[in-house]
Amino acid sequence: NGARDGEIAFANEYVASGRVQFGGTKTLTGTTLKANQFSFTLSDEDEKVIETVTNNASGIFRFAEIVYTLEDVGTHTYTVKEVNDGKPGYTYDDTQYEIVVTVADAGDGTLDVTYTVNGTANGGITFANEYTAEGSVQFEGTKTLTGATLTADQFSFTLSDEDENVIETVTNNASGIFRFAEIV
Repeated sequence: NGARDGEIAFANEYVASGRVQFGGTKTLTGTTLKANQFSFTLSDEDEKVIETVTNNASGIFRFAEIVYTLEDVGTHTYTVKEVNDGKPGYTYDDTQYEIVVTVADAGDGTLDVTYTVNGTANGGITFANEYTAEGSVQFEGTKTLTGATLTADQFSFTLSDEDENVIETVTNNASGIFRFAEIV
């Protein structure tokens, strides 16, 4: 153990640790936000994805804690992004949040871990999305006439809403087809 005869040697080791955890909020307008609906990535300075998480029903998402040791004293950079998985009707927030973490030895067995988000100390992370949906319908029909020759514009047809308000009136063509304008 390295001690000379009659001497006692003591070997001490100093260790210190610190931790940090990142998370944020997802907001959605136009429809109700559901749990696990959107994904978010935490990447290191080499753009390697460390973890992917999803939101809860309240819009909160949280990554696992990152634990630092004395070997990690210094500066570390991370990026948080929303995954755009192309769901129809949704706009995605393409904001990228840069998190710069500074790890310093406090000298008492702990590490001081401080961070900035896009330059703001202990800044927040929020992604906002919107949902919009569009659809359309077009009504048409065919008029038949027996006992006489059907002519263009011979008959009129109305399209009304649920309150019986007339939306549009059209006439048939020479083949008997009538078509209302597309409703978006």
